Amino acid sequence: MKNVFTLFFSLLSVFYIVAQEPIKESLSKKEKAEKLLSTKIEIDVNTEMFTPVAINTYVSEKPKGLIMTLIVPESYQKAKETLNNKISEEIVVTEQGEKTVNGITFLYVNGYTESEGKKLSSTIYCVKYNKESCLMFMGMIDEDATTKHKNAIANAAISIVKNYEN
Repeated sequence: MKNVFTLFFSLLSVFYIVAQEPIKESLSKKEKAEKLLSTKIEIDVNTEMFTPVAINTYVSEKPKGLIMTLIVPESYQKAKETLNNKISEEIVVTEQGEKTVNGITFLYVNGYTESEGKKLSSTIYCVKYNKESCLMFMGMIDEDATTKHKNAIANAAISIVKNYEN
């Protein structure tokens, strides 16, 4: 799983680095960003399939999988630009856009990447959290995983949208 974690954090760093202000950023803004990144997020995860390993992070060893959420200090519009311009550097994008479910609009990216010789399906959701930040979800699962495991990722992703209506 180490390589999957590395891959996931490299994807999220795209958002975190873009969201940062220049070096002159005040300490209070840095503290605010750190607080956002460590905020517990309500998400519906099947913990019989995915074991919690850290705040907002769940893994499955067999099949290899990861579910992770965090709040990033980036506006919805800025996140949209980042997803449109930078995400293809990290994953092969098969579908991307904006959806509305139950009146809630969110960004999504579906695609795949490779880690430890395995092809992993990747799902990213971005929901507006407030004016200055977004809730990010990422799920990755071995493409050979059962439908049950793939559905667990999909259910966790949509729970983000349902739980954080704006």
